[in-house]
Amino acid sequence: ILPKVAELAWDQLEFVYNTNSQVPEATVSNLENGDTCGVTVEVVEDEYIIVGSYTATATNLSNSNYTLPTNPSVGYTIVKASVDKPAENTTKFEYTAEEQTYALTENDLYTISNNKRTIAGSQTVTVSLNDKDNYQWDNGTSDDLTFTFTIAKATVGTPANQSTEYTGTTLTANLTDTTIYTVTTNAGGVDVGDYDVVLTLNDSSNYKWSTSDSATVTITFSITKGTNEITDWTTGGWIYGETVVTPKATAKFGTIVYYYKLETENEDKYTTTVPTNAGTYNVRATVAGTGNYDTVTSATTFIVERASLTNSSRITVTLNSTLTYNGKEQTMTVTVKDGTTTLAIGTDYQVKDNYGTSASNLYELTVTGFGNYKDTVNKGFSIAKANPTIVISLSSTSVIEGDVITCSAIANGVNGQTNIGTVSYTPPTSFDTTFDDGTAKSKTYTVNIPYSFKATNNYNAASGTATLTYTVYPVAYIDNTYYGTVEAALEAAVNGKT
Repeated sequence: ILPKVAELAWDQLEFVYNTNSQVPEATVSNLENGDTCGVTVEVVEDEYIIVGSYTATATNLSNSNYTLPTNPSVGYTIVKASVDKPAENTTKFEYTAEEQTYALTENDLYTISNNKRTIAGSQTVTVSLNDKDNYQWDNGTSDDLTFTFTIAKATVGTPANQSTEYTGTTLTANLTDTTIYTVTTNAGGVDVGDYDVVLTLNDSSNYKWSTSDSATVTITFSITKGTNEITDWTTGGWIYGETVVTPKATAKFGTIVYYYKLETENEDKYTTTVPTNAGTYNVRATVAGTGNYDTVTSATTFIVERASLTNSSRITVTLNSTLTYNGKEQTMTVTVKDGTTTLAIGTDYQVKDNYGTSASNLYELTVTGFGNYKDTVNKGFSIAKANPTIVISLSSTSVIEGDVITCSAIANGVNGQTNIGTVSYTPPTSFDTTFDDGTAKSKTYTVNIPYSFKATNNYNAASGTATLTYTVYPVAYIDNTYYGTVEAALEAAVNGKT
């Protein structure tokens, strides 16, 4: 049984280029029922990827019951792939001094060239297919595409006319060179008037004025009459005797002259002398007018405060005496100093309640500021109690044996005051007035008498021991012997003494 000649059916004979190998497939179209048969196809040419015409040949059948036909080959083609053309860029480009790009849709299949530009002007942007053998534009051509890339000149706004007030110095327009233009004329002037200011573009190839096509433009600079004013008063005022801080102001033109007066004085009392005493003052600042500006005056108020006597870092109030009760009215010596300067009572200060008679620590005097000084300082002072004079005395300090001695005490004060209080004392029960017989002419006794005195309103308490002496004398002298009693003398006489 001979193999059956297969009839080949080819599925596709035209392909679009896709960078891959492309081969038509073949099937056997006259198979008997139930048979299958695969077809091996080969291409005669070595490169069957790029655009061109090729021959595909069936070289083998998988079923041996079939045999290839006499002509197992067929011709097929690979045609160019179609590429979408990029759309035109509708951007309105203006010079920026930076590189700008004529942007188009990018694709690896084509190259965009000459699409970057910096300066104003026009150029042609070219889009070329990278592989014209295998690709074509969507319109069927492979020719380069071209676009016109235009950068317009940048528009520079013309500066507005300028004006300024007269200052007495040369004035010019407030314009300086920029990277875009140069101020070629700006002499300005001093007097009121109009002056030309000329501006020239540095790069007229890439820039243009908004008001002119010329490389230069002229604007007007005007100087107008100046208005003088006095402003910015500083805060003035100080404390009497401290650093002087007069108010100061600023004049737009000219030199200020300052005038001063007490707030309560008339206008004709203004003087250039800076005040020193405490008070409320007006200060007037004046600048005389000239041909370029008018006279201007401004005023404010400041205060020279009275110095406070309570400022202990500066003012000292000293009591310069120590008082002790003397039975009379007494006063303290008060000294007030401002730094090293001794102030005058009645002019700078007054003193009240500076007196006292009785002993006390509750006295308080008041020093009140006067004139350039203010506030009150209270100073306590005291009158100390006096010490009493305690007198302890005997009724007699010379007695004969057997005499009776008594004791008395009294407290005396100052300024002739006597018996100022009760003295408590403890004398012996009796004073010894015995005499020892012998050769001594007398016998002296010493007695210590404790005493105390309770403090009074004006006198201090006192206590102590009074040491007193008294002498006892004999009643007889017999044969070089002294006898204290009559009885002893009689006995001696009985014994034959004379």
